[in-house]
Amino acid sequence: MRHIFLLITLFALLAYSQTNQETLTKELSELAGKNAIIGYAVAIVNQDSILYANSFGYADFANKIPYTVKTVQPIASISKTLIGLSLMKAQELGLLDLNDSINQYLPFDIINPRFPNDEIKIRHLANHTSGLKDTRHYEKSYIFNEPIPKIYKNFPFGVMRLKAKTMIKRYNRNQKISLSDFICNIYVSGGKWYSRKNFGKMPPGGEYIYCNNGAAIASMIIEKVSGMAYPDFVKTYIMIPLGMKYSGWDMNNFDMWEKSKLYLMGMKIPDYNLITLADGGFVTNVLDFSKYISAVLRGYNGEDNIISSESYDQMLKEYVSFGQGIFWSIDEFENENYIGHTGGDPGIQTKAIIDIKNNLGYICFSNSNTSTPELDKALKAMIVYSQKLPYKTDK
Repeated sequence: MRHIFLLITLFALLAYSQTNQETLTKELSELAGKNAIIGYAVAIVNQDSILYANSFGYADFANKIPYTVKTVQPIASISKTLIGLSLMKAQELGLLDLNDSINQYLPFDIINPRFPNDEIKIRHLANHTSGLKDTRHYEKSYIFNEPIPKIYKNFPFGVMRLKAKTMIKRYNRNQKISLSDFICNIYVSGGKWYSRKNFGKMPPGGEYIYCNNGAAIASMIIEKVSGMAYPDFVKTYIMIPLGMKYSGWDMNNFDMWEKSKLYLMGMKIPDYNLITLADGGFVTNVLDFSKYISAVLRGYNGEDNIISSESYDQMLKEYVSFGQGIFWSIDEFENENYIGHTGGDPGIQTKAIIDIKNNLGYICFSNSNTSTPELDKALKAMIVYSQKLPYKTDK
């Protein structure tokens, strides 16, 4: 009788789980029908495996090529979390210390003209308190493989059309230069775009100013101390150990059927790369990235893997007053705090958050830059689904 009862209970739980999964899939599928989103994929993971993964819409709308869980695309600023792990790895290897001055490793000196005697430390770059500002010059980092067509002509006259026209003209004028020259032009006295306005009004560590260029500078430091190109460092110490075979830093390295097209305001745009590659140029899919989030969950819970558990603690738990770890942040969503990062670039909107309380990770990748409301709804639906799972997900 006991065995029969256990079997009945098991079948009941499986049926309950299946029903909730179908409800989640239906809800996520309906979101893909909205005009703002062309295609997207999601995943829910714990520290050991993927609990749910699915995809919706199109990777290529014109040719009706579906967006799948294997479809690769850039993930924008979530890429910065890889810089965080890389910094911690470099520190473990004895190559640097987060409290070192950045000028100890750069081929030039970056000095806030308002505070010439205050050192900007690597830690300041990592928690966005360096005092460096991106300013409008950051937009010069986007280098498209071919000119963006005049897609703004498809919009009705008004603010959106004018905004799209200005943006496209700006991107099409960009020219590829080295990362070193790009950073020098903005932050080194005598640089082409140098200005006192490129720096904050508080000393290093004194205020939070989100800075993409600061992340790129951190990648330059990793290259200097390791003697490796930053993508090679990430491949050696993160991608290979985790078996991330469908990830990289250049969309050109993937076949047409493997990668997604990108859609700016609903219109297809050419592929592009970033001069500031490390801050937003990582290319992956939800299956590969799930391996990464699962590893971070294990590390948070005390396991040594890519880096030691002590380094995970430092990266994820030792937050400054601005809610920032080492390129990871605490963000509020639906009145709860999560550790993670979001991303947004032309044709890209992404989210990756970790629910430490329930030991779960959530991933959403979209090929549409206007999909934030839909991804927020998808995230909420996945969280609700996870709370109904018929087994414990906590540690």
